[in-house]
Amino acid sequence: MDDDFSKLKLYHYKFSNINFPTNINIHNNNIVILVWGDSPVAFLVHSKQVADKYRKYFEEVWKMAKK
Repeated sequence: MDDDFSKLKLYHYKFSNINFPTNINIHNNNIVILVWGDSPVAFLVHSKQVADKYRKYFEEVWKMAKK
């Protein structure tokens, strides 16, 4: 996994007024949904269809976010 991040050269941060109840991580066709609390829960979904939908969702939120 470290090798994946070592290839990244640039990060962009934006802020939005959207309150996300979870953390969502997308890597290839894997989506990890993390729900933080007293007993954190994580879901791993391996699906190209679901990953593509979450990427589309991310792109829409990114467009609405403030620089």
